[in-house]
Amino acid sequence: MSHDNPFPQDPTTVVPPAKAPRKGAGFATFLALVAVLLAAGAAALAWHAGTVASEAADKVDELAAKQASAAAAPTTAPPADPTAAPATTGPAEPAGATTTAAVPDGSTPPLSATTLFTQKYLEKNLVVPSDCNSSVYIDLDDPKVQVDPAVSELSYYNFCNAGNTPYLSLQAGVEGTAYDSEAFDPGDCVSQIVLKPLAKEGRLPVRQGQVYCLTTSSSAAQKAGVPRRLVSLTVTGVAKDGALAIKATAWDAPNS
Repeated sequence: MSHDNPFPQDPTTVVPPAKAPRKGAGFATFLALVAVLLAAGAAALAWHAGTVASEAADKVDELAAKQASAAAAPTTAPPADPTAAPATTGPAEPAGATTTAAVPDGSTPPLSATTLFTQKYLEKNLVVPSDCNSSVYIDLDDPKVQVDPAVSELSYYNFCNAGNTPYLSLQAGVEGTAYDSEAFDPGDCVSQIVLKPLAKEGRLPVRQGQVYCLTTSSSAAQKAGVPRRLVSLTVTGVAKDGALAIKATAWDAPNS
């Protein structure tokens, strides 16, 4: 007895093996997708840039049109205010004029080489007596001898002995200089006071022919209500008894 299977067996079905995916196909697809996205982005940027440029050009054209319109428009001045005060122009200052600096109310302007003086008195001869070891006071505003010290510009002192020379002394506020000549010029005198002043309240030798240029006290002149004065003082002699002979000429300075 045969043990052969009476039913023949079906032929074995052979399934072909799956094809392995080709290397690099997926990466190529990714690159293609990236390229598409980049192209789309570039197109969008190009469109936006074109829009911005177009808007900028429109604004430039609009601004140019406004400027051209403004330039073409006639210029009209505003109507004058009838209540406004008319403008006034002062006279032109002559060439070479000297401007005087403003000074506070009640004060006198400083003296300078260009100050315009007015003569007060001319060549007044004064004789100052000798009062041994005591001062004699002299007023040069209205020339007087033996006055109160409060109104004096000078004092004269004589020691009355052979060993000491008599001298003049400036009172407070008085300024001066030793002048070189009797040919006196007020402007030059003021300049010399600045360059070589006398010592304030110092001793001035009384030598015959000596010339002094003096200016009276500004504060004292204000208190007295008189102009400040410039004085040329010449020592004309000293007597044996010590009496002093002087000659004075004075000019008034302007008050303002």
